[in-house]
Amino acid sequence: MSHLIITREFPPQDGGIAIAAAQIAKHLAIRNHKVHVLTWQDQGNWGDHFDDAIQPYTITRLPRCRSRWSTILTLFGAALKIVLRHRIRRVYATTWNFSGVAAAFLWYLCRVPFIVLSYGYEISPPALHSSDRFLMRWCFHAARRILASSRYTAEMIQRTDPSLKNVSVIFPGVDARLFHPSVNIKKVQECYGLYGKKVLITVARLFGRKGHRQVLQALSLIHQKVPNVFYLIVGEGEERGRIVQQIRELRLESAVRLVGMVPNEDLPFFYAASDVFILPNYEVTDPKDPWVGDYEGFGIVFVEAAACGKPVIAGRSAGALDAIKDGETGLLVDPFDPDAIAEAILRLLKDESLAHSMGRAGRKRVEREFDWPVLLE
Repeated sequence: MSHLIITREFPPQDGGIAIAAAQIAKHLAIRNHKVHVLTWQDQGNWGDHFDDAIQPYTITRLPRCRSRWSTILTLFGAALKIVLRHRIRRVYATTWNFSGVAAAFLWYLCRVPFIVLSYGYEISPPALHSSDRFLMRWCFHAARRILASSRYTAEMIQRTDPSLKNVSVIFPGVDARLFHPSVNIKKVQECYGLYGKKVLITVARLFGRKGHRQVLQALSLIHQKVPNVFYLIVGEGEERGRIVQQIRELRLESAVRLVGMVPNEDLPFFYAASDVFILPNYEVTDPKDPWVGDYEGFGIVFVEAAACGKPVIAGRSAGALDAIKDGETGLLVDPFDPDAIAEAILRLLKDESLAHSMGRAGRKRVEREFDWPVLLE
């Protein structure tokens, strides 16, 4: 069968959608399907090097457009040529709001069925204007299947239109051969002075609902009890200035390091060099916040950490409820309670056998449920 994947995000861009699109293309091709990817020209960001020519599928890259509708129409026009030339039998759209609308046009014109993936952020209130809701529902009704990244995301989709009957949940995946406990962590330990430390790590965009500042508050509560605790923050974002200021106010300069962005292929070394992964995510509920309604659709970083054999602490909220089995692969906490976060950190840092058993359970669950070959089946 010939497949077309339409995506605005694709390697060498990084991020969950780009990685998912590349993995779907790769594993369909491994199964002897003919795969075509339609995406944008690389803008030279910091992600992995990616050679289009050596991939087991065809990649068409378009020049980026300035406006939304020019983007959609450009995608549609290019996709139509590929559909007609290669007799495409199925289309995958990685989000509804650009790729999905282009795929819906293809369905109505050529009757090529399409599947649209939904990760959560693109259906949250901050991402939707009134006209968007109509367009999203139109796209979703045209789709053969909507694949939601979590049960919470599926519920959010059906809240927008209870008449939808084509929603299924398939969790995002992880490359269990890349993210693995048995990697050499010496370089990371030497670079950040981690020898003899109890290491917490967060890998995420520096954004309010990710909970970095709540971790810092919890860290200030336990620093005297665990003087060798050290917190690595991997990522960049708009909260960086506030985080730096909070570190100074709490006098945690010697216990925290902002690493910045790390290429995807290097992330396993950081996960493996840690003792506990922590991200006390929460849903934004403050009506005064412009991001009200935003939430963690799933949290692929939870699964990446688990694949590296690490126990996870997460906020008891939204998609994290699917990513973590509370008490088995990690701990779910009240993301607004620094005392509860501190208690969870202390529990895992002081009870090494519990931390190791959760890490092993997380790795086994990844192999059983989240590895890309399993998900593609």
